[in-house]
Amino acid sequence: MHEYFNSELPKTNGLPTVQYCADKVCLSPNYFGDLIKKKETGKTASEHIQLAVLSKVKEQLTETDNTISEIAYDLGFNYPPPTISAARSRRLLE
Repeated sequence: MHEYFNSELPKTNGLPTVQYCADKVCLSPNYFGDLIKKKETGKTASEHIQLAVLSKVKEQLTETDNTISEIAYDLGFNYPPPTISAARSRRLLE
């Protein structure tokens, strides 16, 4: 995930997918999902990706002065999702 977000991929490809993550470790998306859920986190691959995205949102909200729109664009959203606004307005960062 770090490699994905530290590249230009979010701006060109949008948010990371299960397929992208599985390809990076040379596994099928189904096998990758099963492996992640059963062996590593207890969460689905999609949930794991969503948590990584949320973590990156929180990081950028606390460590940059970027606007919500800039953060959304940098992370691969086409528009600022309600989650980013909710995160800031509810002070989920504390």
